[in-house]
Amino acid sequence: MVEYQRRVVDAELDNLVSGGIAAIALEGAKAVGKSFTATQRVAKTFLLEQPVARQLLEADPNQLRTGDAVLVDEWQHVPATWGVIRGAVNAGANPGQFFLTGSASTHHRDTHSGAGRIVSVRLRPMTLAERGVGSPTVSLGQLLTGERPAITGSSAVRLSDYVDEIARSGFPDVRRLGSHARQALLSGYVNRVVDYDITHLTGRRLRTAVALRRWMAAYAAATATVASYETIRDAATGGHMERPNRATTIPYRDALEALYILDPIPAWVPTRNHIAELASTPKHHLVDPALAVSLLGLEPAALLAGEEGGIEVIRDGTLLGNLFESLVTLGVRVFAQANQASERWPPPSPSRRTRSRPHRRASRSPGCGVRGQTIGRGFARRRQASALAEREAWRSGPGCGGDHDRTECVSAFRRHRRHSRRTPRSVTAAPSLAAGPCSLLDSRCRATTFSELKSSAWRADAT
Repeated sequence: MVEYQRRVVDAELDNLVSGGIAAIALEGAKAVGKSFTATQRVAKTFLLEQPVARQLLEADPNQLRTGDAVLVDEWQHVPATWGVIRGAVNAGANPGQFFLTGSASTHHRDTHSGAGRIVSVRLRPMTLAERGVGSPTVSLGQLLTGERPAITGSSAVRLSDYVDEIARSGFPDVRRLGSHARQALLSGYVNRVVDYDITHLTGRRLRTAVALRRWMAAYAAATATVASYETIRDAATGGHMERPNRATTIPYRDALEALYILDPIPAWVPTRNHIAELASTPKHHLVDPALAVSLLGLEPAALLAGEEGGIEVIRDGTLLGNLFESLVTLGVRVFAQANQASERWPPPSPSRRTRSRPHRRASRSPGCGVRGQTIGRGFARRRQASALAEREAWRSGPGCGGDHDRTECVSAFRRHRRHSRRTPRSVTAAPSLAAGPCSLLDSRCRATTFSELKSSAWRADAT
């Protein structure tokens, strides 16, 4: 029998049980070690993936309430167990009496959410420290509390060792196998997800399982990038097949996230505008970089040689570098969770021109030349007010001073608007218009400055 190796999550479970939590749900992808971790803390286990155990528990769910610590493995097969455990917690169950494990973040529509009764804990694959690769010398927990521990230490781990860990996987039962058996098991893992788990979760039959495998391979190639889902769809087809539409891929992407196969990192934007943060693209990661290696059909030697699996996705650097980032990210997320912290990835810094003002845009003015426009938090309100003043100035102003009347100026303004939608917007640091005639609007336009075209209301807004 394999000896249990204590995980980082065990300290978190110890704190929850000592704090009086009676029911804990361990969530995560299949094979991350949820059941093995939970069985170390219980006296009896109900394996609901087995039909006999499922039927017995469906006949009498109250057999869970014996007073002993119990584990309900893959509880989603019998949703009634959730309600029974919630009722037992309400009745005063002992701390650590119930453990549930599940490989899909879904609840039956008639099942209570368990809020305030059952605590969910995420379990991910093993970190490098849990695998025994190197010895950590810096505490993330100390850094998060504001302390400044000495940043010291060295490592004898070589590049080839890291590549081997990427391919060996952080799934406890997978990494113990030999190379050939490991590749076969990871390939079967993906096939199981595609052929059974997604169909079982969504209730929809896959029309083309091959297309979904190609999409997952393209997602693997986009590991640690912010490639759009349209880019991933294009990479999946390679230009040789009809691209699946968005309505087809989104449900399967959501199902893969519900199965904890996709594990993207939400973006973090240094701004008080939370809408901008929500609109930022997450960084793509699979639950284990070894799955990405398997999906792309690569081996450690191929990664060291710079091969990328035949699927082209725009990235900075090599695929190996992105897989290494995913391996490091896995460790950071595990230790961050243990310290009650959440992880985000910062999008690229703004350009040099706009670094000091995160919300800086440029717009083409309706007069002669181009004007740089800096927009802050209330840019929508000011832009609308400026547009109204601009329109009024063109309607009531004296014209530009050329040999054509105001009506022709208005026509020129409208032509400019149509033209500016078709051409890239220019950027200038000048606060007002450059002097000189404007050939864009009308060849007869003789205006030389902003003030000759704008009313006092517009000038007040511009200054």
